[in-house]
Amino acid sequence: MNRIAIDLGFVQIYWYSICIILGMMVGMYVVLREAKKHNIGDTTMTNLIFYTIVAAIIGARLYYVVFNWGYYSKNFLEIFEIWQGGLAIHGAILFGGSYLFYFTKRHNLDTLVMLDICSVGLIIGQAFGRWGNFFNQEAHGGEVTLEHLQGIGIPKFISDGMLIDGKYYEPTFLYESIWCIFGFVLLLVLRRRKYNKTGQIFGLYCIWYSAARFFIEGMRTDSLMLGGIRMAQLVSVAMFGVGLFFFLRRFRVGRFDYLYNQDIVVQQDSQSNEKRSILGNKPNKKNLSKTKSNPKEAKPAENTNAEDNIMPNSLTLPKDNVVVNPNISDSIPLGPQPGNAPKAKMELKDLMAPQQNAQQPQQQMQANPAPTKKSVLKQPLVNNQAAMPQQSAMPLQPTVAQQPTMAQQPTMAQQPAMAQQPAMAQPAMPLQQPLGNIASGTPLQNVSSGNPLDLPLINQNPTNNNPQGPGFPRI
Repeated sequence: MNRIAIDLGFVQIYWYSICIILGMMVGMYVVLREAKKHNIGDTTMTNLIFYTIVAAIIGARLYYVVFNWGYYSKNFLEIFEIWQGGLAIHGAILFGGSYLFYFTKRHNLDTLVMLDICSVGLIIGQAFGRWGNFFNQEAHGGEVTLEHLQGIGIPKFISDGMLIDGKYYEPTFLYESIWCIFGFVLLLVLRRRKYNKTGQIFGLYCIWYSAARFFIEGMRTDSLMLGGIRMAQLVSVAMFGVGLFFFLRRFRVGRFDYLYNQDIVVQQDSQSNEKRSILGNKPNKKNLSKTKSNPKEAKPAENTNAEDNIMPNSLTLPKDNVVVNPNISDSIPLGPQPGNAPKAKMELKDLMAPQQNAQQPQQQMQANPAPTKKSVLKQPLVNNQAAMPQQSAMPLQPTVAQQPTMAQQPTMAQQPAMAQQPAMAQPAMPLQQPLGNIASGTPLQNVSSGNPLDLPLINQNPTNNNPQGPGFPRI
């Protein structure tokens, strides 16, 4: 197999380098895209990725050289020929993780969050980088037959690549690459969980990769040895324990503590609260359908027609919202009044109560016609005043807060006479005896002394302009 991808004469580009660089680029894309969700600047992440990659390459090479020092001590210049292979992933994780820890502490970043972000990009980078071992014909397993490779479904171009010096070998690089691809998909899915804790994704990466690497390393023939121990298996056991620690330690805290997606959770919760508030103000379609289907249960609509409302016969409602009672000398405004609105409602209720009790059905009112002017003139004045003991006893003048506006003030023609207005401080006293007959011309007498009263002439031909109604004398 040709290991050189591009030969320019003065420089040669190997497939191994292309695979490593391709894995770095894909991992960088995944990391930068995830960092934007956590509101981390591109400049910060670019600096972190660049120097972390440099530290990882140096660490991977030193790790490999240390365990092969017997060879490189005699060939010192070959230490810098990294395109020939010889990069250990465990050395890259150790040195790259150390620099990441230093960078986050210096720039006041959360180390566990950064480890979670970089773990997903790292595992997909490893999946691409392992194919560089295929082109270099390294990191393979023991000797096998072609029938064995065909029996487990290995493609022909991979079987041909595993033919080294006339012998076929186990493609362990392929197993590790496929395992890393599945791990990448798993981390992507679990990273979308709403309540992931910081450090759990990094812990899961350590568990997932170390579990497979421990068994795959046992199949390889070019393992780095420390005495009689495979160094990769020893490091895999240590990484597995670290992964368990970071994955399980956060289960003891509260559900909303140390969240990996904390900013995303807060944003989603605020949006859901806004939707609930908006939906809460809208009417329920089910309730509307029930109301339409059951008209008996629906409340009757209020009657806005003033003619259909029940009002006393002696009260009229003008356009200016003032109740005018022809039996009294003042008008009571309706609606909220400045200063003493509850009192105005109480007076209106007291005024309407006795007249509503005295109201008869419509048939009886038609049977009993309204009195004429002559019959009213024949009645003494004391009867009209005695019919309203409560109205004459109460002060008829409204307070200052209850005074109607300029638009509601009665005209000069509707102003009652000064002689008929009782004093504000002294309520009117009920009459004990008739003062006289207006129709017969008998003079009015004082109640206390019995002397005749010196009153002006009475107009016994009242007109309709009398504000107190027809049949009442105009003084």
